[in-house]
Amino acid sequence: GQYHEMNPGQYHEVNPGQYHESSPGQYHETHPGQYDEKHPGQDLGVDNVTVDFDHTDDSRTYNVKANAGDFIIGEVGRIDINSGQTLEGVRYTAVEGEVDQARIADILERYFGARAS
Repeated sequence: GQYHEMNPGQYHEVNPGQYHESSPGQYHETHPGQYDEKHPGQDLGVDNVTVDFDHTDDSRTYNVKANAGDFIIGEVGRIDINSGQTLEGVRYTAVEGEVDQARIADILERYFGARAS
């Protein structure tokens, strides 16, 4: 139950404090809390769930993907076998039909080195 960091305090920003908003706090909603749903009252089910693992001597790469309504949701990451620490990972969401699975797989392979199913 204890949290342990391999290299505590190693978070680093290239340009610390450089976040800037042109009009801070000026977010406005025309009808606050009134979100339009395509199919109101219908719960999204999760289906087509896939889970893949690739094993190496010192880490495991995992890839979890599912469909929820019109969305493709997934997570890809690499876990250190010895410590159980997540070494790197990314979560993604895409609208079905807007970005095809081959493009998602290409992006994950190119930028993360993970093969998506």
